[in-house]
Amino acid sequence: MTASRWKLALALPVLLVPALAGCGGDDSAATANGFDAVSISGQVGSEPTIDWKGQMSASSTDTRTLVQGDGPALTKDDTAYIGLTVGNGYDRKVSFTSYKKGVGGQSVDLGDGKTLPVLTSALVGAKVGSRLAITANAQDVFGEAGNPDLKIGNQDPIVLVVDVLGPYAPTGSYPAAAKGTVPGVTQKDGTPTALVFGAKNPPKGLQVTVVSKGTGPKVTKDGGVEVDYLGQVYGASKPFDESFSKKPISQPVAGFVKGFTQALVGVPAGSRLLVSIPPSLGYGKDGNAQAKIKGTDTIVFAIDVLGAS
Repeated sequence: MTASRWKLALALPVLLVPALAGCGGDDSAATANGFDAVSISGQVGSEPTIDWKGQMSASSTDTRTLVQGDGPALTKDDTAYIGLTVGNGYDRKVSFTSYKKGVGGQSVDLGDGKTLPVLTSALVGAKVGSRLAITANAQDVFGEAGNPDLKIGNQDPIVLVVDVLGPYAPTGSYPAAAKGTVPGVTQKDGTPTALVFGAKNPPKGLQVTVVSKGTGPKVTKDGGVEVDYLGQVYGASKPFDESFSKKPISQPVAGFVKGFTQALVGVPAGSRLLVSIPPSLGYGKDGNAQAKIKGTDTIVFAIDVLGAS
């Protein structure tokens, strides 16, 4: 079972991929250029307040760090987890924010060549916990089409506010050997490859073991999260799914099976968990045939919580 089978699709990716062709708006009535036309306030990790001082123009792309985080600096090999808000300086409205309930943040692979170049350029070298802002012409960000989905013409001036919400690298090691109903984790070059079980029978209810506790923002039930995970049926010899060898996934917290969601809420980013989920909080009596999970199976996860929004 791939991750996409059990997570919700996000609206965000359409914002992060350049468009191909199109037309634009009119900034002839602009009275101020770039950051002279706008002020941005609010805390990192929550929707920013964008106050327009007047009509906006954007003669060039300008990137500023509004809040300097104290986390690790992102590299081109990282998958960043970001909160994103887009404002249109032409109509002086917020066109999109990932902080609306049920949207969540977005994982951005800084090395895949598919992310908007303006975002990649801003994010590489930025520290986790930072808030960045970019003012630009829409064509320079989205391409010749602008972004019709957001009603942004290709000549509209725009502002992007980017919160760097992860990744917070977990500390502490997964246990190699099982202890009671808490599984051990086999690893290759530090990457989890399978779970090892000790007790013959799984725990009856939800069991959450905090292997190590992070220092980042806490996961909320109405927010989003970025995780790496490995899932395995209790007692099985190999996983039914994992992301550690691929890339992290991000989605609304409420989009997972109930036990996974319950285990995450309140946990700070940078934490490492082992979670056993009974059928009633997993796939229920019907199980998941594609993943070969029966209705009586307990499913167990090793989870790295990389970011929260």
